[in-house]
Amino acid sequence: MHDWQHHDVQIVVTDNGIGIHEEALSRLNQELRSVGMNDKLFRSSGPESNRNGIGLRNVQERIRLYYGNEYGLKVFSEQGKFTTVVMSLPKVLLTGRVGMNDKFDNRR
Repeated sequence: MHDWQHHDVQIVVTDNGIGIHEEALSRLNQELRSVGMNDKLFRSSGPESNRNGIGLRNVQERIRLYYGNEYGLKVFSEQGKFTTVVMSLPKVLLTGRVGMNDKFDNRR
């Protein structure tokens, strides 16, 4: 289903709704791939860009700012059956907090 590394954490959310048309899904995934690849956030133009996928692009931008372009979101869908969003994050555990110093423990 995707090409992320096996040691990453993946959060998968699937619905049983009407799905996303293949063209729209392709456009959305292209926009998600572009987030973080340029100096500024890729934004599509046109009337649909104001109502579809803004939240996903915002989440994608935040994930990539914190963890890098190899992490983020990918959307899968089949019309009339489902839509699945997979979020890939590095396997990093935040452990404790002493003052202002966070400690990270990579548990690969």
